[in-house]
Amino acid sequence: MLPVVALLAGCGGGGHANQVMSDAAGSLGKLRSGNLTLRLVVAPREGTKGRIGFELRGPFALRPGGLPVAKIVYTQISGAHQGTATFISTGTKAFAEVNGKAYELPASSTNALRQAAGGSSNSSTFAELRIDNWVKHPTVTDGGQVGGAPTMRVSGDLDVVAAANGLLDLVRQLGRAAPTIEGDQAKQLEKGVKSSSFELWSGRDDHILRRLLLKADLGLDVPQSLRRVLGDVVGAKVDFELAVSNPNQPVSVAPPTNPLPSSQLPGG
Repeated sequence: MLPVVALLAGCGGGGHANQVMSDAAGSLGKLRSGNLTLRLVVAPREGTKGRIGFELRGPFALRPGGLPVAKIVYTQISGAHQGTATFISTGTKAFAEVNGKAYELPASSTNALRQAAGGSSNSSTFAELRIDNWVKHPTVTDGGQVGGAPTMRVSGDLDVVAAANGLLDLVRQLGRAAPTIEGDQAKQLEKGVKSSSFELWSGRDDHILRRLLLKADLGLDVPQSLRRVLGDVVGAKVDFELAVSNPNQPVSVAPPTNPLPSSQLPGG
């Protein structure tokens, strides 16, 4: 009976939509494993570079204080060109696969991974993303089967400033400098948005985020000061996706066959 009540209550907006989003945001700190998709693609209107961005795909399991278990394919997108590398970790050793060859990572890299894991023993990398603040006028409906579970779907208009600041904060957590958009720049960014959308799928029973899809079409009439902050994102269509299927399930990754020593790693 309870799933039926939840389904009927979900066909609307307001408080229930906010509760679904709040639960999904809270679930990010509890994600310890799953099959990850993380994608950011920017398609500028001007210039000849074409699409730019990156994509991460593959299984992962976090291990506080130790190496993760993971096999994540990283794809860098630059116009018509794409470059791919794969990060492989068994939990005891880590490797990089480049151009069809696997290399064991040096101790400095594995130690950095262990330290990063040790610093997040109670939460995942995405724990601080308050995605429930990134949407305006949300409504909730049945989301169908997504990521291995029946879901509820929340949709609405994207709050571009809140989402941009949330993602910039994630960049800072990863150790890179990034600004905060506020004051006049926030107002200018809001005015520069031609269209946007927010879609979120959350497990109907476990309330864990399964998929988040953000889209924004940013106009060219953005002041130069804001262009310096946002770079190629100005005057572009932006797609962002975060998805985790089969969350908190066991993950096993086998080591690559006959890996080469770290001394032969390209660029090492």
